[in-house]
Amino acid sequence: MGRIAAWVGWIPVSLVLTPVWLDGFKYEGYSPEIGDLRVTATVIAAVAGLILGFVHSTRASLKLVLAVMAGVSVGHLVADDLVYRSVIPIDDLHGGPSPVLLALIPVVAAGLGFGVGKLARREPRSAVPGRRWYAVAVVAGLAGISGVADFVSVGAEWATARFHPAATTDAPSPELPAGRHAVFATYNDQPPSCTITVDGADVPISQPTVEFTDNSDSIVTVLYGVFDLPAGGPADVDCPRGRIGDPPEIRGPLGELIFAPAALLWLLGALPGALIAVSVWVKTRKHPMSV
Repeated sequence: MGRIAAWVGWIPVSLVLTPVWLDGFKYEGYSPEIGDLRVTATVIAAVAGLILGFVHSTRASLKLVLAVMAGVSVGHLVADDLVYRSVIPIDDLHGGPSPVLLALIPVVAAGLGFGVGKLARREPRSAVPGRRWYAVAVVAGLAGISGVADFVSVGAEWATARFHPAATTDAPSPELPAGRHAVFATYNDQPPSCTITVDGADVPISQPTVEFTDNSDSIVTVLYGVFDLPAGGPADVDCPRGRIGDPPEIRGPLGELIFAPAALLWLLGALPGALIAVSVWVKTRKHPMSV
């Protein structure tokens, strides 16, 4: 079970890290291109292949390593395509390097890693993980917590069909129709607090758990929060520097996930680290002498 996890566990890591890394290294206002996304994902896959080939050079044959990596690489491409069709819908999925080339690169990397491992003449290690792997589990958990939150934030921005409404108002007593409304603000000048009152009762305002902006390269607008009105009518608004309008249109499931409880995102991000820790605990219980 542990070996299967090692071979395929890097796939969700790649899917999460690809948009996060591109957003971090590209210019402000960057609009994703499928070629950039697939090349970045393939680089991560190649690194995984290099490591896996090296690690298994004393445990398996070259043919087996290459065959398994080929299957996993194809699975990675399929998962990558599904993400940009369903989770972060990208308008244009055409273009970029050939899928055959993208699938072959991690296989070649695995072969290189295998060769390096053989040249190093390493002795086969015990299959029992050492307790130092608990440190790896902690690092994986912390990285996952940060990565998942950033993935939801960046992915929602990329999946936004429309952020700015046709019109907004900062009137203190606007007439609002029934339905969902949003409060917008300038990123560096957000309201210290915001209260919407209808018929003397405060209306709950749901704020995004993660940062959600218009991904602009100039003056950045942020979604401060959203609120729902069961019926239309006048509302008393006390949102200094905030403006009210229709909510953004976000394609895919991330439109709801930006409002998910922070604890849920933390749990999802910490899951890989927790699985590593549990695996180490189980194996060290069976072999107490492992360190």
